[in-house]
Amino acid sequence: MKNKFVKPILIGIPVVALLSFNQISVKPSYHSLSEIYEWSTGAPASKTGAPGENTCTQCHSGSTMSAVGVIITDFNNGLGNTYVPGQTYDITISGSGSTTNGFQMTSLNSSDAAAGDFIAGTNSELTNGGGKKYINHSASSGISSWTFEWTAPLAGEGDVTFYYAYNKSNNNGTNSGDEIFLGNFTVTEESSLSALNTQEKFSPEIIVSQGEVKLDYVLKSSKRVYLSVQTMEGKMAFYSDFGIMNSGRQISQLNIPSELSNGVYIVTLFIDNQGYSKKVFIQ
Repeated sequence: MKNKFVKPILIGIPVVALLSFNQISVKPSYHSLSEIYEWSTGAPASKTGAPGENTCTQCHSGSTMSAVGVIITDFNNGLGNTYVPGQTYDITISGSGSTTNGFQMTSLNSSDAAAGDFIAGTNSELTNGGGKKYINHSASSGISSWTFEWTAPLAGEGDVTFYYAYNKSNNNGTNSGDEIFLGNFTVTEESSLSALNTQEKFSPEIIVSQGEVKLDYVLKSSKRVYLSVQTMEGKMAFYSDFGIMNSGRQISQLNIPSELSNGVYIVTLFIDNQGYSKKVFIQ
């Protein structure tokens, strides 16, 4: 019996189709609830609306609006938008009208490069991206105000602009319908000569305005400080003892008693036994 040759039969298999199925990866066009929850405890970098940056609307589908008159930013407790190189200042950002909020801020010089360093406070955190430094919320539910610190850059940096985005969420559990507010403010570097004069000056500034006395002075060592307000006849009208103050720059604000009559007074700041007086009109 002769051996028979059996010709194999080849069955066509759609290999290309199988390979295509294994290689296709569909990226969803929406953000998952887990991502939304994650961002409620901290936003990704580069969402402040600074030059060349995106805003929160890259992830939230709400609209962008100006922060002017809606979002409040406070630099150095309202004592002026100037900085001394290397010193640290408080910054507060706050809004209202929503139970869930968030923010992100960055500080840039005139070349749009990072300037200074943030120090996180309660419910805030730091992040970096694209060579820039950011601070944003680390908690958002029931929070509408954050206070943190910023350390100014070294001398020669010039003006520094803070760019920020503030998100008022509608708290619907998705990324839709939120309100995004964009804003910025600029702080000016004190010149080297001005900073030197500030560090060396002992004679204080006494400013009376809108029912307050503002004092700005520098102590070269710890000294006792107190303030007196007298009438032109020499009668004591108001007195405040600050106790022993540490060396360095001191800035104080005092409310003028409302019962003081309108008129001209002598305000004297005593540093140890040396007095500095100024004639002011109080109304």
